[in-house]
Formats: sequence, C-alpha cells, structure tokens
Amino acid sequence: MINLLKSIIDMFVVSPPERPVIEDPTVYHIETVQRKYCGKIIYQDDMMIKLKVAKPKAVKILKTNIERITIVQTELAMEYYQWHNNKLAGMRS
Repeated sequence: MINLLKSIIDMFVVSPPERPVIEDPTVYHIETVQRKYCGKIIYQDDMMIKLKVAKPKAVKILKTNIERITIVQTELAMEYYQWHNNKLAGMRS
C-alpha cells in the first residue's frame, strides 16, 4: 500500500525525464548587415539566432539584422566544419 502511494505521488511530483536535444547537422551561411557567418544553429527564438561558428564561442545574431540565409550543401564546407571542430577538441584535451 505504501509503495502504491509513493508511486502515485512520484507520478505527479517528479518531472518526466528530459528528451535529448537533437542536433541539426545543417550548416547555414548567414549574411547580416555588417558580416557573413557560416555555422550551425544551436538556438533560436523570435528575436535572435545563436550560431556555432568556427570559433570557440557561439555568435548571437539579431534576426532584424539578417539579410539572407542559405543552406551550405557543399561537401567541402562540411569537411572544413568537421576539421575545425576536431582541431578545437584537440586543443581542449
């Protein structure tokens, strides 16, 4: 009886396990008013996009500043992105 009550309480009190975030493998080329970026979108909302570029930090881009977004489909760009990520991972070790 106690186990039944505990399991019922756990259903309502304990939050469900979080789903793993699925990483989008698409590489985007984003042109803003002042700069051009190439990377993967790691977060976005109504006002901004957070883009993982070939630097240790991500770049925050306001959507109002975006002039053009294109998907990079060339193998060379994908290989460069992977090479750079591997290089950064080697530097952190």
